[in-house]
This record gives sequence, structure tokens and C-alpha cells, in this order.
Amino acid sequence: MKIPFQINGRLALILASLVSIVFIGISAYLIISVGKLEEEAELHSEDIRLLNAIQNSSFNVYSSLNEGSVPDWDALSDAYDKLADQTLRDEELETLTDMILEIKVIADRRRKVDIEPLKEKLAKLIHYSNDLLEENRSRLNVINMKQDEYWSLTILCLIFACIISLVLIYSSYSSSKSNRLLLEVKNRNSRIFNQALNCIIISDVNGRITEFNTAAEKLFGYTNEEVMGKPFDSLFKSKSDLKRVKESFEEEGQFMGEIVNQRKDGTEFVSFLSANLLYDSEGNQSGSIGISRDITKQKEKEQEYENILDNATDIILTTDLKGDCTFINDAGRVQLGYQYREMIGKSIKHFIYDEDLADVIAFYQHQFEQKTPETYLEFRVKKKNGDVIWVGQIAKLLPSPTNKSHFMGVQGIIRNIDERKRAQNKLRKREASYRELFENTSELIHSMDQKGNLLFCNESWKENLAYSEAEVEKINFFELVSNAQADELKSLIEELHEEKSKDERSIKLSVKAKDGSELKLDAVVSEAQNGEESSTIQMFMRDATEEVQVKEELGKTEANLKLLTESIDDLFYLWNKEKDEYEYISKSCKKILGLPPNKLKRAHEFEDKFLHPKDLPTYQSARKKLDKGENFDLDYRIIVNDEVKWINEKIFPIKNSKGKVHLHSGVMRDISQTVNSIETIEQQTAEIGKSLSYAERMQENMIIELKQLRQEMPGMYVFFQPKEKISGDFFIAEKMTNRSNEDIILLAVADCTGNGVPAGMLSFLCNSLLKESFLSSEVQSPADALEYVRERLLSLFKFHESEYVYDAMHISLCLINPEKSELEFAGAVQPLFLLRNEQIMEIKGSRQHVGYNYKTEPFKNHKLTLNVGDSIYLFTDGFYTQFGGEDGKKLLKRRMMDFLLTISHLEAKEQKQKLSEFFSEWMGNYDQIDDVTVACYQV
Repeated sequence: MKIPFQINGRLALILASLVSIVFIGISAYLIISVGKLEEEAELHSEDIRLLNAIQNSSFNVYSSLNEGSVPDWDALSDAYDKLADQTLRDEELETLTDMILEIKVIADRRRKVDIEPLKEKLAKLIHYSNDLLEENRSRLNVINMKQDEYWSLTILCLIFACIISLVLIYSSYSSSKSNRLLLEVKNRNSRIFNQALNCIIISDVNGRITEFNTAAEKLFGYTNEEVMGKPFDSLFKSKSDLKRVKESFEEEGQFMGEIVNQRKDGTEFVSFLSANLLYDSEGNQSGSIGISRDITKQKEKEQEYENILDNATDIILTTDLKGDCTFINDAGRVQLGYQYREMIGKSIKHFIYDEDLADVIAFYQHQFEQKTPETYLEFRVKKKNGDVIWVGQIAKLLPSPTNKSHFMGVQGIIRNIDERKRAQNKLRKREASYRELFENTSELIHSMDQKGNLLFCNESWKENLAYSEAEVEKINFFELVSNAQADELKSLIEELHEEKSKDERSIKLSVKAKDGSELKLDAVVSEAQNGEESSTIQMFMRDATEEVQVKEELGKTEANLKLLTESIDDLFYLWNKEKDEYEYISKSCKKILGLPPNKLKRAHEFEDKFLHPKDLPTYQSARKKLDKGENFDLDYRIIVNDEVKWINEKIFPIKNSKGKVHLHSGVMRDISQTVNSIETIEQQTAEIGKSLSYAERMQENMIIELKQLRQEMPGMYVFFQPKEKISGDFFIAEKMTNRSNEDIILLAVADCTGNGVPAGMLSFLCNSLLKESFLSSEVQSPADALEYVRERLLSLFKFHESEYVYDAMHISLCLINPEKSELEFAGAVQPLFLLRNEQIMEIKGSRQHVGYNYKTEPFKNHKLTLNVGDSIYLFTDGFYTQFGGEDGKKLLKRRMMDFLLTISHLEAKEQKQKLSEFFSEWMGNYDQIDDVTVACYQV
């Protein structure tokens, strides 16, 4: 509390005592006055009680007289007796006593006198007592008000006495303490000034330094004595910075920003300066104060961060809460084709593909509602040139620096996954095409296990045999054929299994339908291996019932011939060329041409009504050959009810006994389905060719990336020898940055099931998924990465809840931190060799592949500390399972380990050469049985 004046402590005590005595005296007088008023109030209260009693008793007597009843004179007598004691105190009471006495005298003669005079006396008594009662009450109220005023004055006097005394006492105490406080404040300010972490420099109105704290001495290298009285201009490195500060002082009286300072030894540093002018109590400028801190390291980190952003291959951007872009790195501008000004401040919605926009908005609204820190989403974006590409974005919510529960925007790390997504889409389309072929073909297709239990059948199978989906699940195919055919089919399947043959075998079967009828089927049987012990049987069956019936009728009469032509789908006819009339047309005319046989009479009618205009010249040219006696065999198109059909027509001349052609027999067959299937296969062949080319480029890129990395790390090599042009093996050797901003090496060697084209496509997919995994925040180790890839593979290749594709990947995966000499490893089936001190340790991977497993367990993560001279080897099984040597046996892992020990002292380039020579010598004249990959990293 601020004290407006200060006086001597002794004088303050005397004044306090005098003021207290005065106010206490006033208070005592007021208290005595209150006591007197209380006595007076008591007397008036007593009078009021007596007057109430007189008034009540008089009124009762008056009422009794009016009613003619006996009055209660005792109450009035009692009031008179009490009143008699008060008569000497008040004249009004004396008058009242006389009136009561007069009434009492009249009352004693009440039986002898008239009542009316008595009632008159009582009325006067009642009115008089009422007047006295009101008067006494008024006096009592006045007395009470005076009492309250006296008490209030008394309390105020006492309060004023206490307050004035306390103020005077506190003033004397403050006076004695003020000097000590001033001294303490000065010392404290000095300690704060010199112990502050930031530099504090104070100058006078001429810009000469008057205060220079300890932090400033340490930062600038000057002592306090060296800078006192010198202009602060000498601390600036740049005149332009000094000019900015002075101009800001003149315009605003303050400055805040970054400047470049100079130390005593001439070195420079960047500081953040906050300065303002100082003024005295009269408002005149007295100098300036500047507070600054060294932000050189902070600026270096910011520059480093900007370099990372600018050199990153992924797109990095930030948006505010409205979705407007606030930053995008160079990679984003290059990949999307926009200029910086075309993106900053614009809504990110403009760059999202229209078909994906609603889903993307809903996804990120849900992220904000749930406050999910990090999410991953794949969607399409539009480039400036109109191209649409697939991207995968990791979106992180950016919390407010002042309130972590509130968010100020989103940071997105976006990777171009267009090639992977397009490859996935091609695989899905190809799968859909195959399924469509299976479902739309007229052939009966099913797969079953070795015991005959059905695993899958197409719609044609269920339609022809009239079984429902639920019934199919319980069917054993061997029960649908005779015992003899079942034994023949089992024997054929056993032969396929023992020979491990991929060839197809044919068999004729009579299969019972649900209604008991039999279908004659021509079946093709093959075995598909799912593993070393598991396999499935695939059967493609064609309904040959009608064909069998037709063959039985061959050689019979013309009626049998007609029966033949009407029993199959092909259109048979006999045509008289001279008359240009059809002498016979089979009933299939209705199915193929949409007309009853009797509606088609002449050949030119067929040309006019059905032939496709583009094929008309070819058709007419072929028909002319008939004049020369040649056969007619042509594929062409017809139009039936606005539908284009492909027809194969064969025409044969029929000669009479004289050798002259008098009739022509013809057969028309609808080959639309065959033509469409050929087109689908040609299209798929072209797509596969493109995929193969892409897979080849991917393998070339692996080798190019390895060469680039070897320039920085000469102690690394990969021996890569595919069995075929496209390999099921792949390797990754990349340099990357972990979440702690440390440089690490990703080294992986993988083997996808099979080899050649199918394995090559799978290796391409696994390669992409593995690189993608390290973009996810869920992946913290190699084991996590394998889990990530496994989940994606299962979601891609799962066709039904109980049906998986058994394609999988074996892999050795490790992350190497050269600075810390640390290694993390996780494997799926494949191990890691650690060669140390001329000994090899094998660190085994998990006994499960990356893909579908009957019993799934988490992959195990291993951590190793590396020593100088250690060598790490990752490899697929193609190296040590190769047949060769003198006895034609497998190389085996033990022989591989022994050889690695013999070359461990060589440098990487020589080791790779020796490894290649050793493998080639071991294989000799034997064929390579698998893809081969061996990777080495020397510490």
C-alpha cells in the first residue's frame, strides 16, 4: 500500500493517543445518553401496557352493557389499582385515574341508576385512553430512533479512532522500513539484471552504454568496463540492421526482430533483439533498453529443416483449420506442377480428385472430431496438367503452442503411390476378368480336395446339375459318378500327384444331377500345388450329352440326320443354288438368327437381313468360290435384333451320281463367346507385357540405387542372379532418416513364392508395400514393417472369409545405424549371418512367411551391437539349395558358411567376384533351380 505521507514514529504515537482519547470521550457521552433514553423508553412501555389493559377492560364492560349481560368489573378494578401507583408521575394518568374512579362509583350503584350515563363515561374513557396510547407509542418511537443514532455515532467514533491510530502507526513503521526496502529492491534488481540468461543492454539518450549485464559480457566477449560509455553501434555487424533499429525507434519507439551482431573477436552471430525507448517521470526520453538472445543454432536448425523439406522426394505441406494450404515444399510443386502462389492460401479441396473429395473430407472431419493425432489415407489428386495420380498421405494434427488440446492445422507427408496402385488395380481387373470368364462360360468348372470335397464351383456347374450354394458345400464329387468312374478318377488323381505333373488329363464321366438325370461330360483334370503336402484338384467339364446322343444317331436315315441337326446348337441347312432356295433349315435357326426356319427362304434374304455391312464384300467373295466347287469356311459378323454376333459358316458341295453339284450343305455356328474370349486374352497378354516391362525396370532400379549407395558405402555389395528374366527375389538397399533424424541404412533381401512372371509381380508388390511401411507411424522396427506388409497382403489376396491365396514372401530385413553401430533385424523364414572374429553366428527369423499362415504369430525383432570388422550377410535359399558339385547334391547352408569364412578378409568388390565364381563352379552343367540373392554389409 502506498503511503501519501510519512511522520516521525514518536509523534505518530502521541497523535494516535490524543485522537483515541477524544473519540473515546465522545463515545462515553453517547453511551450515557443511550442509557437515559433506555430508562425513558421503559417508562413509556409500562404506560402503554397499562393503557392497553384499561382500554381492553373498558371495552369489554361497554360491550357487556350493550348486550345486557353482567360486565366484568374485576379487570377494570385491577387496572385501576395498577394505575394508582403511576398517578404522581404523569398528569394524563391522573386524569385517567379520576375517570376510572368515577366509573367505579357509578358501577357500585349499577342496579339503582340508569346504564346510559355509565356507558357514556366508559366511551369517554376508551377514547381518552386510546389518545394516550397513540401519544406514548409516538414518544417511544422517537426515543428508539435517538438510541439508534447514538449507537451508530458511538461505533463510528470508535472505528475512526482505530483507523487513524493504525494509519499513523503504519506510517511510522513504513518510514523506518522504506530505506531498507529500497536497498533490497536495488540489490534484487541487480541480481536479476546480472543473472538473466538473455543479454540486457541499457544506453543513455546519446546511445552510449550505461548498463551491460553478465550474459552480455559472455556473449559479446567484452567486460563491463570496456563497453561503459561507448556507443552501442559497435555491437552491430551490419549497418543496415542498425539503420532498421533506429528507424523503428523513430517511428514506433520500439524494435523487435532478428539482427546480426559482432563479438569482440570479430565473429558474427544471429540474435533476436527486443528493444524500446526509456522515458523519465516527466515523459522525456532518457535512453533505451535492449534484450537479446543468440538464435544462431536455432537458425541453423531451421535452415537444416528447410533443406530437408526442399530436398525431400515426398510432398510435404501444411494447412490451416479451414483446409487452406499454408506451406508446400519444392517436391510438391514439382510433382503437382503448380507454382507456389497457385497453392498458398488456396483450399486443398481444389487439388483432390472429384470422385474422392467427399470421402477425403469425411475422413479428415472424423480425424478432427476424434482428435486422432496421426492417420493414413490413400486418394487421388489432380496435377496442373490434368493428370490424376494416386497418393498416400500421413496427416498429423498440429497442436496449438498454448493449448495442446486445440489444433491449429494439419501437416501432410504425401508419397506418390500411383505406380503401385495402378499395378494393384490391374491385378484386381485381371482377377475380375478371370472370374467373369469362369462365371460366364458354359463349361462346368470346379475345384476339390483329394477326397472329392468341393471347394469351388462356377454358376454353370450349379445350373446344369441343379444344386444350390448350400447343397454344394456338402457334396462329395465321387458320389455323383458311378463307383467304376470314381475309382478311375481317383487313380488318375493319384498319378498326377505322384508324378507332380502340371499336365492335364482327360476323362469321360456320367454325372448325376439333383433330379436323378445323368449328364455326359468330357472332363479335363489337373492338380494345383498349394505347398509341399497340400494340393487341390481342378476340373473343367463340357456337357457332351447332346453330342453323345447325336453320334449314336449318325449313319441312320434322313430323319436321324434331322434329329442330329436339331439336337445341337449349330444351324444346319441344305441350299439349292440353282433355285436359290433352302430345302431344309434346322430348328437352331430360331436361336442363332431369331427367325423360325420357315421364315427364311432364299440366300439373298439372309445377306440383306443379317450380314454386317463391313463383312459383306468378304462374304460375297467367299461365296463365289462355291461356283468352282470349293469348300466355304468363313468367320464373319451378323446383326440380330441390334446385337452383333460372330458366325463361323462352313459350306460343302453335294454332288449327284453324275458328279454334278446340285445341293450345298451348310453349318452355321455362333462363335461370339470364343471371339470375345480371344480379345480378352489378347488384352490381358498386352497388360501382362506392360507389367513385365515395369517389373524389369524395377529390377534395374534396384541395381542403380545400390550403385549410388555403394559410392557412399564401399563396404556393401549384392550378388543378384535371377533364374529367369523376371525374378521372384528382390533386394532393397537404401539410405533413409529415422524418427530421431539419424541416417540409417535399410537392407532387405526377399524371396517371393515361385519364380518368373507370377513371382516377379508379387515381388514388385511386396517391394512397394515394404517401402510404404516405413511411412506409417505404426512402424517402429523391422518386425513392425513385416506385420504391416502381411496385413496388406492378406487384405489384397483374400477372396472369401475362409479362402486365401497362399502367395507369400520370405525375407531378411534389417536397419543399420552406422553412427551408433547398431542393427535391428527381423526375418520371415530367412536368417541373418553375423561374421565376427572368424566365426559365423546364425540369427534365425520367425518360422512363418509374410502372407497367410494357419497360425499367425508376431514377428520377432532382434537388436545387435556391431563391432569394427563385422560382416552381415542376408540371402535367399536359392544359393544354398542349388544342385551341383561332383555328386549333383545341394550346396547346403554349412558349405556356404565355410566358403564365406574363406573370403571374409577380402574387400566387398573382391568378395562379390569370388562368390559369383564359386556359385558358377558349383552349378557346373546343372540348371539353375531358383533365383539367387546374397547381400553383404561390412562394418
